Amino acid sequence: MRNYEIILLTYHYINLTDIINDYTYLIKTNGGIIHKFENLGIRLLSYIIKKVYKANYVLINLECNLIFINKFKQILNLNKNILRIMIISNKKNKLLEFIKILIHLIYILMK
Repeated sequence: MRNYEIILLTYHYINLTDIINDYTYLIKTNGGIIHKFENLGIRLLSYIIKKVYKANYVLINLECNLIFINKFKQILNLNKNILRIMIISNKKNKLLEFIKILIHLIYILMK
């Protein structure tokens, strides 16, 4: 299982509760773990996308398989209400877990 960070840009006039409920259900039924699902609000875009200058930003931090993230990306691309999608593989969490394990091992060895 890998950690991913997904940023979605949706139209600013869309009701996000339905989208959030659908995607949380989809992620949880396929064995994914949601760490954070946050609506960052409506912000101005730096350039116009599809004749829209404002968009609603949604941030999703999740842990899932590579196979599911590819299917999830295809599902997101089919949604007409989403302007842009950015999926980032987050490797910092693995590094932090590794450092915690090392500190724990050093603590055990020092006893």
